[in-house]
Amino acid sequence: MAVGPGNKTTITFGTSVFAAVITAVNGVSLSRGSIASSSMATTADMTFLPDDLSDSGEVTYSGHHSGALDPPITGGTAPETIVIDWAGDGISNKWGFSGFMTGYSPGAPMGDMMTFDCTVKLTGALAVT
Repeated sequence: MAVGPGNKTTITFGTSVFAAVITAVNGVSLSRGSIASSSMATTADMTFLPDDLSDSGEVTYSGHHSGALDPPITGGTAPETIVIDWAGDGISNKWGFSGFMTGYSPGAPMGDMMTFDCTVKLTGALAVT
């Protein structure tokens, strides 16, 4: 597996075609629950089973804000196909998923670039290609 800087990483929204200059990507925050399987006969440590379902979690990312950006967060927006291209790893692996934007927060610090932080909730499975 190649390891390298994330300089060429991109995020593409399939339906809304939302695109921005990305400066950081965090996630996908995959998680899986556990089910307590201890019984009254358990005498030492508790026992657990893995849950059959997993939560694909969220992706958070930051970028350069522009007043011309139209984030797909308004009511009625359906989940859409989103692809993260990890081009910075030298191999260009892609993670695809269905998701929708749940947060968009722009900022304009004095004397610096306008920025935004964004959160996307995944729904369904993550596909790694």
